Amino acid sequence: SPQPPKFQRYRYQQPSVAPGHSARSEALFVQGFEAQKAGAHTQAMTAYRAAIQADPSNFAAQFNLGVTAFDSAVWPEALRAFEAATRIKPADESARLNFALTLDRASYPIDAVAELDALVAGKPDTIDAHLQLASLCAQKLADIPKARLHYRKVLDLDPNHPQADAIRRWLVANR
Repeated sequence: SPQPPKFQRYRYQQPSVAPGHSARSEALFVQGFEAQKAGAHTQAMTAYRAAIQADPSNFAAQFNLGVTAFDSAVWPEALRAFEAATRIKPADESARLNFALTLDRASYPIDAVAELDALVAGKPDTIDAHLQLASLCAQKLADIPKARLHYRKVLDLDPNHPQADAIRRWLVANR
């Protein structure tokens, strides 16, 4: 049988999330948010970085920096920000899912799977995580049994999922 492909691994940075000056951080976050809404990604990222420097425990600044960096394809910054967001709020579904998606985009699919596994362990009804897990396992990691498990879970949770027909076809083709 073919060997699974080899991938580089993400080196977790464990960024500091120690509380800082929250009032200053919040004001900078608002500047970043306004810039982000206006589509000024560079300005938004600058403001979010400053908000994080003022208070590394500012979840919203970390998360929004991750989103803005992701949208700008600045993978190292998106990874750091989402990793910090998951350290601040380990059970936050959006932060963990976005961290996993960023790991995948940055070519760390094994680590993306680990983050998604952690997400579904704590929140087993998270359809998006099961779908992403199945896709990664099927397309990048050549782990068909695990892909089947998670595709089935998507169908169990939502038999009328928008991708249900494609999932069913894949399941038949990959018995």
